[in-house]
Amino acid sequence: MKLWWAALAFASLLFAVPHFASAQTAPIRVIVNDVAVSLPQPAEVRGGAVVAPLAPIVQAFGASTQWDAPTRTLIVRGVSGATLRLVVGQTTVTAGDSRWDLPVAPSLQGGMVVGPVASVLRGLGAYVKQHDEDGTLDAVSQITGLVWRGDADGLTVTVSATGPVRADGGVLHGPERLVVDLQSAVIRLKTPDTAIGSGPVIGVRTAQFHVRPYVTRLVFDLAHPLPFQIATSPGTVTLALGAAGAPVASAPAPTAPTAGVSAGAAPQAPGVAGTHPSSSPPAAAAPSGTATAGAAPSGTATGTGQVGHGAQGPASSAAGGAVTAAAPATVPAASGTAGDSGSAQVSTSAGGTPEPVALPALPEFADGPGAFHVQSVTYDDVSGQLVIRASQRATVTVHQWTYPDRLAIDIADGVFRDRRTDVEIGSGGIRNVVVSQFGLHPNLTRVLVHLNRKIAYTMTTADGGRTVVIGFTDAGREGPPPPAVIIDPGHGGDDSGAIGPKGTHEADVALNIGRMVKDALERQGTHTVLTRTDNTTVALEDRPDLAQRYGGIVFVSIHANASADPTVQGTTTYYYTPQSRALAELVQAEVTRALGEQDRGLQTARFYVIVNTQMPAILVETAFISNPKEEAMLRDPAVDQRIAEAIARGIEKFLAEQSQMTSH
Repeated sequence: MKLWWAALAFASLLFAVPHFASAQTAPIRVIVNDVAVSLPQPAEVRGGAVVAPLAPIVQAFGASTQWDAPTRTLIVRGVSGATLRLVVGQTTVTAGDSRWDLPVAPSLQGGMVVGPVASVLRGLGAYVKQHDEDGTLDAVSQITGLVWRGDADGLTVTVSATGPVRADGGVLHGPERLVVDLQSAVIRLKTPDTAIGSGPVIGVRTAQFHVRPYVTRLVFDLAHPLPFQIATSPGTVTLALGAAGAPVASAPAPTAPTAGVSAGAAPQAPGVAGTHPSSSPPAAAAPSGTATAGAAPSGTATGTGQVGHGAQGPASSAAGGAVTAAAPATVPAASGTAGDSGSAQVSTSAGGTPEPVALPALPEFADGPGAFHVQSVTYDDVSGQLVIRASQRATVTVHQWTYPDRLAIDIADGVFRDRRTDVEIGSGGIRNVVVSQFGLHPNLTRVLVHLNRKIAYTMTTADGGRTVVIGFTDAGREGPPPPAVIIDPGHGGDDSGAIGPKGTHEADVALNIGRMVKDALERQGTHTVLTRTDNTTVALEDRPDLAQRYGGIVFVSIHANASADPTVQGTTTYYYTPQSRALAELVQAEVTRALGEQDRGLQTARFYVIVNTQMPAILVETAFISNPKEEAMLRDPAVDQRIAEAIARGIEKFLAEQSQMTSH
């Protein structure tokens, strides 16, 4: 499903082009590593791609540029080692020994090379995401590797990134942990939770802690106190844990949770200063734990800790170990505990254990004493009214967009404790409502209404401004959808997934098999819905929403696996909840029997689509597209048909078992 970005997925990164709506009229902002890039001339949409002067954008990503006038070639050298050669007037880009086509040929305008921003940044290893609603294109570094080595002096951890990142460290108590936040970074490690077992360092857990700004969090579980230092250089963050002679920072006991370890907890970071990209080694810090100018942050972390739930990496001693990286993909979106779809009531109680794909509880600075809370959001289908209740008088701004139709109600300074909740409406005019903590510094709660069509609305306030009522004209509630099996062909559109040695795209294989599964199920009279029916982009966070909206009773996501080792082969099925295990067992058995390839068994995983789906949900890695033999099988329509029929048989057996259980 995913693959080390520098190996097989490079071409997909280079050509996945975000498409801004044709009706875009506001200026397009290019934001690199969470900072807006100042451009000598505005970015614009050309041929469906955002084009702009390339030099200031790639330089903001840490790359260097060289102009070769005789050949009219712009040479771009990235932090991760990628070198791109773009020739003015030609759509072909050269990267090492490979060549690919760009969506738009670079041009020379006013002495500057102007070209497709997303393709070039992806070629350098950036995670790129366009946001139609506010006319921005984000690009941030990706965390692609984590290796460690232990010796008598302690443990050295090296984190690899595709671009520059900033790092801050701090301590948490109850249990005590060392927390390192990597700013302007998206996590792409294949193993989020890894056992280390070197000295006092028990393990490390990683998660996407925040989106916009992008923050990747590393949590180290420890057996006893030890000092630490952090240093950064372009594309690398180095952590020295327990290094000889490292200064010790005092850490006052904070009011931290006493429950299990969570990668989403907010750190207490006394005396910690952020570092900036530099090739120089870390300087000695002051004895108090406050880093001197240009110094690496230092401090003491204590505790017993434990490795969080998830796939574990190999235990490591002094010999060291490594976590390999997965291919860059859509970043997980913020999510929370879904509200009761029947009453459309948003709960404000604290959610459960945060997952790498979900945002954790709000940090103390955002939800302190006297904070302004958005308490509930409800929808009354009889009156067609959306009611927002807050603890104080609300200051509200309304935005309206088209393509698709949406209405956003922004509540300034609002705090929504659940971070994100989806409220299913299911009316003729309103699809659903998403309530989220849209911003911090300053706080901003957004209530985003997804419309099926343009609907007139009115807004009134009551209760001294603490209640906001949005009235919709003729929203028209419909009856519940019929029960359906939801088939989710993975990736698609600007995310091609992994790419095989012969150029086969995982997204194409998944779609072909998904269509065949739908046909096979419907021949048996089972109503089936696809999350995508063609090669279009469906956001990761939208797929569970689609499953809920279309009456899903079973959710099956179809993928092809990938590895940096081309000899790895076989079929794996992932599940998350206990209710999904029986479905996983049945589908895994049928697919391995039909293919005759290695049975790699069942695994639990926290993939977004199976964590955030309300029904029994599995993710099937049919075969390894990175293995030449299995890629050839996946390119064969007859083999795809066998896989599809096997998946359909597993689903039908599961439904039959469920029917028998409910009939007794």
